Amino acid sequence: MKKDLISVIIPVYNVEKYLNKCISSVINQTIKNIQVILIDDGSTDNSGPMCDEWAKKDKRITVIHQKNQGVSISRNKGIDVSKGKYITFIDSDDYIDTNYFEEMINIAINNNYPDIIKFQSYLEVKNFQKKSKNSVNGYLDLKTDLNTLLKMFLVNHEFGSVCNSFFKKELIKNNKFNKEFSYGEDYLFYFLNLLAASNIFISDNAYYHYAINEYSATRKNDSSKLIKKIVDHYRIDLFIDKIIIDMGKEDFIKGLLECTKNATMNWCRQISISSSYKEYLKYINYLKNMDEYKEYKELQERYQIEIFDKYESYLLFIKLKIFSNCKRNIKLLINKVVK
Repeated sequence: MKKDLISVIIPVYNVEKYLNKCISSVINQTIKNIQVILIDDGSTDNSGPMCDEWAKKDKRITVIHQKNQGVSISRNKGIDVSKGKYITFIDSDDYIDTNYFEEMINIAINNNYPDIIKFQSYLEVKNFQKKSKNSVNGYLDLKTDLNTLLKMFLVNHEFGSVCNSFFKKELIKNNKFNKEFSYGEDYLFYFLNLLAASNIFISDNAYYHYAINEYSATRKNDSSKLIKKIVDHYRIDLFIDKIIIDMGKEDFIKGLLECTKNATMNWCRQISISSSYKEYLKYINYLKNMDEYKEYKELQERYQIEIFDKYESYLLFIKLKIFSNCKRNIKLLINKVVK
């Protein structure tokens, strides 16, 4: 395995401020037998030329330039040209520890090469760092441990991003990212490949650093994309719901519905920050009239999970507005004290 290639897929879009740190952390791994695939997704800043400069300095780096098509198509293109036994994904504004790949290889060798190897990650905001954790660690077999993994995935929400995991190419080459979705594509990709896998190894160690910075904050809080975000979330969750029901695992549906409820409330909170009540009500009514929401109403009634009906829209708006303002004032106060 130490001679087997690891393919690293990094979609790149307007991250000139963070790109060098990301690529440096990859090429300086203690394991040198890697293929680095940089997908420049139509960047309008200096990111594209920076990728080309890196490729000139390191023959392990391949650069693909394309018009802007989104992260799913970029990752799929990376999968198509990858040559490694295992594939991992890295966001171009994040970075990894130098022994990350070596630790992955050691786990693969000692556990008969699992289909998926999952690590923890660090969430970093300025000087604050928090490590993720899983309720179960070690080797899990899908035949005997399926219920445990479904609980981790659907109820505890311990899976999500693909960026702290390694996947066998043989597993994912036929289960690639769904290009219809701009949000939640990681979640769906991971779920489908988890069901297709025979086994997974979950490590309690973290080597991936998920950095919340100006770029990631802008992506997250762009109000113009929030509608698309919640529609994608509903469509993906409904798709997974139907699979779970077909599998006869309806006990896990309630956990997934709770996840959808929490995502909806978070979406409403983001809208309430910058919207008047009239605008907010327009968004709420749009959501309620979606076909996906109407399908969810049927599941809500069956499993008694409420999203909006528990609150009057106005009271919900006021509650979210007050919460957002208090949170913002606390941040301002902390910044003053720190300074």
